[in-house]
Amino acid sequence: MFAFLRQVMEEKCAILQLETIPDEPVTSMKISKKFLDLLHLSFEIKYMDEDIALAKKRNQSKEKKRIKAIKERMDLLYSNVIEVLTDQKFDDIVALAATYCNIGLQYAHSTELDDLNHAIECFIRCLELLKGKRNDRKAILTSLNAINQLSLVSEKANKEVLWRAAFSLYLEHKLSKTNPIHIASFVGIKEKESNPSIILNTLHHTTLQGLGLEYLKRPYLKDMYGFVLYVESMLNKRLKDILQMVILLKLKITLPLQIM
Repeated sequence: MFAFLRQVMEEKCAILQLETIPDEPVTSMKISKKFLDLLHLSFEIKYMDEDIALAKKRNQSKEKKRIKAIKERMDLLYSNVIEVLTDQKFDDIVALAATYCNIGLQYAHSTELDDLNHAIECFIRCLELLKGKRNDRKAILTSLNAINQLSLVSEKANKEVLWRAAFSLYLEHKLSKTNPIHIASFVGIKEKESNPSIILNTLHHTTLQGLGLEYLKRPYLKDMYGFVLYVESMLNKRLKDILQMVILLKLKITLPLQIM
């Protein structure tokens, strides 16, 4: 099953690579400076090069202090948005949610329980900020990434996973038929993959892998029925495609014989 899911994902990514990415207007997102500055810092933390990563190992306490300082600034803005109920722009909220997701990833790499709890807190706050708007094209990639990562960290910490929530959100977004926006491209960050559709596809593959593992553990769980039907539909489509290829191949072979 997992090999099949990976093959489907890779084939879809190959097709998406050939498609032209529509240019988003620069005005698609307008992020306030204090939110933008934090977002930039979070990407710096997320994408350290190998030399900095090695330095981090030699001086972990210094790096933790830096992350802690960033998180304190994030928490202050979070309090303003959630608790003080200021009339904050949605773009700023999306930026802060992405910042929490990036910082959460740094804690998620750890095996220490305290760090894992920090990661869980970051991902939960990310999702809380986007509550009611997770399906928005500006928020969908961050939302799915946060739910996936929250599930992975929760597995490490022996807590409840949320793979089905990510699965439902993906299906909801596909029904909306809107193209996702990749926030990194709007703040001048170059990532290994910048195609929003490919990122969405990859995130969905991670979700399906998580659901597959959960299914193997609890195959009789009623909530897994939708996942089973989904994979079955993918298999049926693949069998249909194979059958069409076989028919076309037979026609290519028989037609020259009829001409002769």
